[in-house]
Amino acid sequence: MRLRYVHLPDYGPLQDIEVVFAHNEHLPERDGTVNFVVGLNGSGKSSMIRAIYDVFRNLTREQLPGFPVTLIYDIKKPELEATVTFHRPQGPPSEAFLFAGEWICFSETHEWRSWVENFQRPEGNIYPEGDFVFGDKLKGDGNLRNWLPSRVLAYTSGDLIPWKALEEHTYPADSIESDLMIDSPDSLRADERPQGWTPEQEQFDQRTIVEGGDPAWDPPLGGMPSNDDFSNRCILLEPADAQLAAVALGIWEAARDLNDRSLEYDQNALRKKYRDQIDRKKEGTGARRFLNELDWLWPTHASFHFHSYAQHAFNPDAARCFWLLALSNAVVRHPLGEARAIVNLGTCSPVIPGDLAGDRELTEALKLLAEPMTGARCRAEALRRLFGGERDLHETLWDIFETLRTWRNHGILKDVNLTVKRVHRAGEGEWDPDESEEESKSAEPEGDDVVLTYSHFSDGERMLLSRMAFLLLLKGQENSLLLLDEPETHFNDSWKRQIIDLIDDNLLRDTSAHVLVSTHTSLALTDVFDSEITRLWKEGGITSINPLSQPTFGADPGRILLNVFNAPDVIGKRAAEFLRDQFDPEKWPPERKEELEKLIDEVGSGWPRAKLMDILDQIEASE
Repeated sequence: MRLRYVHLPDYGPLQDIEVVFAHNEHLPERDGTVNFVVGLNGSGKSSMIRAIYDVFRNLTREQLPGFPVTLIYDIKKPELEATVTFHRPQGPPSEAFLFAGEWICFSETHEWRSWVENFQRPEGNIYPEGDFVFGDKLKGDGNLRNWLPSRVLAYTSGDLIPWKALEEHTYPADSIESDLMIDSPDSLRADERPQGWTPEQEQFDQRTIVEGGDPAWDPPLGGMPSNDDFSNRCILLEPADAQLAAVALGIWEAARDLNDRSLEYDQNALRKKYRDQIDRKKEGTGARRFLNELDWLWPTHASFHFHSYAQHAFNPDAARCFWLLALSNAVVRHPLGEARAIVNLGTCSPVIPGDLAGDRELTEALKLLAEPMTGARCRAEALRRLFGGERDLHETLWDIFETLRTWRNHGILKDVNLTVKRVHRAGEGEWDPDESEEESKSAEPEGDDVVLTYSHFSDGERMLLSRMAFLLLLKGQENSLLLLDEPETHFNDSWKRQIIDLIDDNLLRDTSAHVLVSTHTSLALTDVFDSEITRLWKEGGITSINPLSQPTFGADPGRILLNVFNAPDVIGKRAAEFLRDQFDPEKWPPERKEELEKLIDEVGSGWPRAKLMDILDQIEASE
């Protein structure tokens, strides 16, 4: 999937904005694409990201967005590559259309505009060859399903309120008053349901109200709604999803590390390898690259906190819940019928579900799924198989996350957590560069293990882990779109500098995904070609597209600060005001030479230091 063009005639601060999403020709080996929307605060970066998300959110629900828009993108399938044009004018639904046809590519906005203007819908018009879906016939049209991205994930580090507003229903102003006159306040309150209400939750409530009793002891049913459900393709990732993604990644990586390393010797050898990478400042590959930044070895336990109705008859995934309880090393009962299941991810002792279940109904529920311990040599691998089926390791990270998210949304799962072992032990000696690899592997471990829960990591560490987990969720998910609104918030400068390379290495090299990022950090843009950047410029209350005049790829961050964000200086204002006042040679007579030398020693490298050095050279030449 690759975005090509968007036109927003009237969307918040964006009025008649057209953007062509270019791809740099120097990176032809990438399957995926990354583009950036930059600008100062208030220029409309988040609005553009939000508008694109809103288009796909509506289309996956087989409805039109409530604003005029033209969005053009590529879909790449094994048998063909097509360009999809979606046009929603300010008019009746019958004038809107989605057309999927032969692949095309234009470089200028007027070319894309002319392409769209050529489409008409009068009777007898001859359409170009391809699939048409018209705006008044979206419901149930299979072609619509075929030509939308497989996944659209959106994440913002900012305020969620404007994003949440997209989910709220809007009604014509003239209908509100009449509705209120017909329905009494009591009836309105009785009919209210919170956003995100599911049929499963409705069934649970009705069953509990009508039949009463303790839901925890109702007989189970099996069968999980498909994770490929059409309406679930477009997801706004919330803060609660961040922890689920991190936990999913932790289980997934633990399965990778531990399933073939049941012996303590092998685990110690892998730990020493990771320690060597960190101490020698070597970069790991895949998730290990940023896990090493957190001194993250692997999780030791996963903890699942269930609501009281986790085993209710209307739970759509009861069989899998029971298997999770069977895999648990301990199940702790909480008040109100809640329970916490704790799984030791490293153990591989056999599971006997009949003995653990305790009755016939639970035993029958466990038989609805294949035993996840089959072929697994640790419980992390068993959990991966339980959540993701028998597919390969690299294909199942999304399934782990989606299962946990579905359980939470259905009211099954209240909370999930990990305890994580650090790579370095407390009191561990320093790394010996003269130690051979064999000596390193055979050495007895030193110091005490450092184990902490996910919630005990710092805010910045949790954000790095979760945002990079969002990237890996889409690995292998072809034709996917990831929308990131200022993902670098709370990152230190070192992480900001790496974020584009992490996106490139972990997603774009082998997945046909498009990542669209809004940002205002100059450090990240040193990894970006200027052709991949759209700069929004707001002046006099009007936002426009302002092309860049200087290259950004490999540029000094200070030059990007000047040329992209129009900063007056590459240094702080306090320093600039003070140093400019020192550039007058008359302020530095020969008797102040020692004072000038001391000042130069305390000024960083750059043009201010060079200016002061010139003055010092003049003093020394006159002596």
